[in-house]
This record gives sequence, structure tokens and C-alpha cells, in this order.
Amino acid sequence: AVIPFPEFAPLAAGQFDGRLAFVDVDNCIHVTDLDKATTRELMCESDNSFIERLAWTEEGLEFVTYTNATIRRVIDPDSGAVLITETIDPADDGREVPGRIDSDVYMDKDGDEAVLRDGADEVLRLSAPDRYWIEFGTKRADGLYAFSDSQGRLAVFRANTSPVLVAEDVRSWGGFAWEPLSG
Repeated sequence: AVIPFPEFAPLAAGQFDGRLAFVDVDNCIHVTDLDKATTRELMCESDNSFIERLAWTEEGLEFVTYTNATIRRVIDPDSGAVLITETIDPADDGREVPGRIDSDVYMDKDGDEAVLRDGADEVLRLSAPDRYWIEFGTKRADGLYAFSDSQGRLAVFRANTSPVLVAEDVRSWGGFAWEPLSG
């Protein structure tokens, strides 16, 4: 029997709260308002300027690009206006930034299933073919999870519930971050 790729229900207004920023396959930054189930494109970079290290900071939505120099930019997450542009030393590039990928969230394969774990705890199990994998996963402080998969999809879920599709054509190997929770 052929095992299909997992399918996810679409995001609906009121299902989750907060915002999630991500980079798509065209090197564009988007923000999804999970409350309203709306996504808007903030800005795009040229193919010569690869977006890395997307994160929410106190200053705004931060990302780094690499061309002939390493450039740090901060944009307003509502308008996409560039607030800060600076060249940084590549040695500073590995610094910790809030909203980054949580390294304790990872995928295992268990036969015909993809299993997402948070440390030792199993939080998601999906029937999936061998060529399917969960590329990156992260957990928000209130227990909401997000992941990108090998099909270029971004999904959110609470532990042991069905994932909900946020976006397609997402860079599957990273490039998304939660807005910090207020309060």
C-alpha cells in the first residue's frame, strides 16, 4: 500500500492566537496573524541575498542576509518598513536571538510514521512515506508548536492534536519564528 503525504486542515480564524513570521521559497518574509487566519507579505530579497536567522526582537523582525557582506536588518512586522540596516562581523552571526528554532524539538522516523518530539516527549505522530520529514520544529512558551516539512508547508498544533496548515511554499529547512507572547 502506498502511504500518502500527511494532509492538514486549513487555518481558521480564532483557532490560535499570536503571529508567526516565515520565509517562503521566493526569499520573501511573511507574517501570519493566527487569530485572523491572515498572511501578508512584508518584503522580498533578491536571489543574491539569502535570508537567514529570522527572529522577533524588541526592535522588530530581525533577519540576516549574506552577499559580499553580512547584513543585519530589522523591519517593522506590521508595515515591512526597514528600521535598521547594519553590516555585522560574521563572528557575531551565531549569537542567540529570541524566537529562534527550539533545538529540543526534532523528528524521528518510526516505521511508516514521522514522530515529532519535544525532548523525550512525543508531541505528534503522522503516517507518512519514507521521503517525508519534518524539517524544523519549534515550541512557543504556551505550548503551541510549529513545524516546516519536506513538502514546503508550515503547520501549527498543540501536542497530540492534528496539525493545521498555515502556509505552503515555505522554505522547508527553516526560516520561521514566533512573535514573543505579551504579558
